[in-house]
Amino acid sequence: MSEASTSDHDPARAAPNGQPRWWGDYRLDAGDCRAWRIGPLQLLLQRDEADWRVAYASSAEATDEIRIAEPGDPALLPGMSPERFSFRRADGRLTLQARLADRPVVVRPADPLAIPPGEEVTLYVSSPVWVEVLVGRPLVSLAEIATHAPSDTWFGPSTYGGELCYAGRTLARRHYEDVQVLAHRAVTPVEIQNRAEDLFRLERLKLPMPNLALFVAPDGRLFSDAVQLTRLSPHEVQVTRKRSPERGAQAVKGLDRLASPRLAEEPAGALTRLTRWFE
Repeated sequence: MSEASTSDHDPARAAPNGQPRWWGDYRLDAGDCRAWRIGPLQLLLQRDEADWRVAYASSAEATDEIRIAEPGDPALLPGMSPERFSFRRADGRLTLQARLADRPVVVRPADPLAIPPGEEVTLYVSSPVWVEVLVGRPLVSLAEIATHAPSDTWFGPSTYGGELCYAGRTLARRHYEDVQVLAHRAVTPVEIQNRAEDLFRLERLKLPMPNLALFVAPDGRLFSDAVQLTRLSPHEVQVTRKRSPERGAQAVKGLDRLASPRLAEEPAGALTRLTRWFE
């Protein structure tokens, strides 16, 4: 790699299974243009003496391709509608940071899911990560870009009571070993306990992504904090954030923390109760 794409800890370093890690610190010389491919996201960054330009495009195709800090073509910038950031002098130090979604994510199981009374299951649900572009020291955030732009959805009993969220679908895997390793998606372990006396039919589930921290496992999988959903009655649910998804026989071990929750972090515990986190 050239000097323009080196990093303090070599973000191109692969995990044991060969999964590249695109986040980390880079340096671009004046006049340099570099390109990243992070799953569906194509990211192009150019630095001049006094400006940074950030341009991106997202593919509709399902792809897990990862390319890191390759020489970029400045001729592509106009077609990608770049945004320009001006400084007295543009510092060449660049950091790409992986982040979780900035809104809750509402996922719908691909197949109908029902949990009998007294049962407890753990599901593994994935959602897109965001790329934050920061430059200089101290760091200045220029942009946050979704690796895959999810559609919007409203979650709540009415247009007056509820919240704007992102929508997604999930296969709701039961074992994290079955979750595909994708460097542009993070997996949230969801522990569901049905303490009510009737069958729990789960049609949609709202994940509180801004409340969760982001981690990377030794094999390259990205994980968020675990979430526990306890259904106390047909109309009452308690949602609890755990410190990390390191628990039980299916625990994820050896995690490194990549990003803190977007919202003010509180001790692990109940996030909310008597609210609609499921439908």
